[in-house]
Amino acid sequence: MANVIIDECNVNSVHLIGRVISDVTLSQTNEKKIPVLNFKLLTKEFIGSTKKVVTQVHRIVCWNQLAESVAERIKRNMTVEVFGQITNRKYRTQDAESGEPVIVALSEIKAFRVTPFKGRIR
Repeated sequence: MANVIIDECNVNSVHLIGRVISDVTLSQTNEKKIPVLNFKLLTKEFIGSTKKVVTQVHRIVCWNQLAESVAERIKRNMTVEVFGQITNRKYRTQDAESGEPVIVALSEIKAFRVTPFKGRIR
């Protein structure tokens, strides 16, 4: 068995496969007019022998040329594979609400044409 040196293995990397469940929204940042794209991705995990389904929704964001490219190719209800990093972005609304949601900062995406599954998972 190989020795693992923890200090050299700190990696922030995310790989998800799921379904786009929101409109893919391309906009621009207020100050520098940088293209930014947001969408939500639904993933499912089947746990244990009972195959209990746990779903999660992930907020995906990307900027610049990648945002423009994704906006042209990705639509709601598509199955996609995303690669990126987990990040937190602090925000404050006009109503003084604030938060720090977990976001996946997209670095690469692949789209699939998938026929809807109509059977049961055993």
